[in-house]
Amino acid sequence: MGPPDAEVVDYYLHHDALNHDGSYSPHRRPTSDEIMRELSTPHYTGRKSGTPGGTAAALYIAGLLASCGLEPMGDTANSYLHAFNVTPIVHDGPMTMSVTPSAGGAKIPFSYRKHWRPGRLTPKADLSAPLIFLGYGLNETKHDDYKGMAVDGAVLVALRGCPPSITDEKVCNDIAKLDKAKANQAKAFILLADDGSVNIWGGGQGDNLYVLPVVVMKRGPAEAFMPPGSTLASVQTKLDTQGPQSFKTGLTLKLLMSRKVVKDALAYNVVARLRSGPVGTKSHIVSGAHYDHLGFDMPPFMYFPGSLDNASGTAVVIDAACRLAADPKLKLKRDLVFALWAAEEDGLIGSRTWLEAAKLKPAEIAYSFNLDMVGGTGPGPVFVDISQPDQTTLEPPLKKLAADLKLLVQIDTINSGNSDHANFVQRKISTVYLRGPYPAPLHYHTAADVPAQMSASKLDELGVFLATSIKAFADR
Repeated sequence: MGPPDAEVVDYYLHHDALNHDGSYSPHRRPTSDEIMRELSTPHYTGRKSGTPGGTAAALYIAGLLASCGLEPMGDTANSYLHAFNVTPIVHDGPMTMSVTPSAGGAKIPFSYRKHWRPGRLTPKADLSAPLIFLGYGLNETKHDDYKGMAVDGAVLVALRGCPPSITDEKVCNDIAKLDKAKANQAKAFILLADDGSVNIWGGGQGDNLYVLPVVVMKRGPAEAFMPPGSTLASVQTKLDTQGPQSFKTGLTLKLLMSRKVVKDALAYNVVARLRSGPVGTKSHIVSGAHYDHLGFDMPPFMYFPGSLDNASGTAVVIDAACRLAADPKLKLKRDLVFALWAAEEDGLIGSRTWLEAAKLKPAEIAYSFNLDMVGGTGPGPVFVDISQPDQTTLEPPLKKLAADLKLLVQIDTINSGNSDHANFVQRKISTVYLRGPYPAPLHYHTAADVPAQMSASKLDELGVFLATSIKAFADR
């Protein structure tokens, strides 16, 4: 799969809006709500970077930017696409888990998705092994769940987190526990978590797979692992008050996870420029949002629409770009760059790769905006987070812009972050991060993140706010 450059862009330029079904919307720019809904459809299968659905989303976005008259700023003069390699993990077959009493008895199956999910970066698995309950899965002086317990060749099941006797959370994180299990020659690891953690699906890139097959399981179904007369809660109480409570469950666990690591697939940032500054200016404002999401899951097939996260931010950035491009009198002190990032869900890879490629040097970027999870139906404010060194200078104009537009905002500070703005903050670029309002309930990283959670009017308001803010900052 190579980058679709000149001929594809030429195709875009002859149509105003490319729809996934092959139809076109000439002479009418789609609204931010329509863009969000389009990206949420099954056609893009969750927009996972490195998959056909992710590439289709990149092409759709590039078509919109081209139809609004923005110039390409990709790998070649005629391309909106900046290509880089990713290594996605996809399911390619059955996902089953069950236990059987070692002394004989009925098999107890556990339902995939309902009761358990594979860990985010787990390798595939096809195994049958004795199951050992290992408390918190720790091997520390103050709390040693391994003491007196031979675990080689076994599947270990343990609670997430720390007991009260351990205050250093670093030794209690999942990766530290997996490393200990691997060192003790365990075959796989089951982490017991609250229902919300299991319902959340994390996708995953395959560059740094876990050292063991990993399952994240709900606590309720794990009651089947407890001895007669005990519950998981009662065992945890003893763990927290009396110390380690490891035991052999007397069960044999069978686990099949069909997972495929796709090496060096291509992902695409979509980048366009609107020249509004003086000829030859080296000063830019970069406005971005990640368009990728978690992709799909199987079998049976299901996909993650990602309407809030982050078809919403993508739609608002495109809307603001097209609003500004439609102004025939636009003349600012800086050029404007609009970037829709890939592989944010896999570690902020797309924006980092673009910055490392020095398409623009940090000194050439005066300000950056990042939008992630915006325009939900909830009653809350739009959170406007400002890079800490710029708080005093940027807060007053942003507050005034919001007040003029009657937009409810809450100002906060960012030092780093878990979205693409982190890569700009790290390079000491003055940064504004827009998020919210959030719908209630918030279906973060689940298949319930759908267009019904979104507000068309709030998306439209944010498009106006972003475009107005960009214009104001471009003349600072």
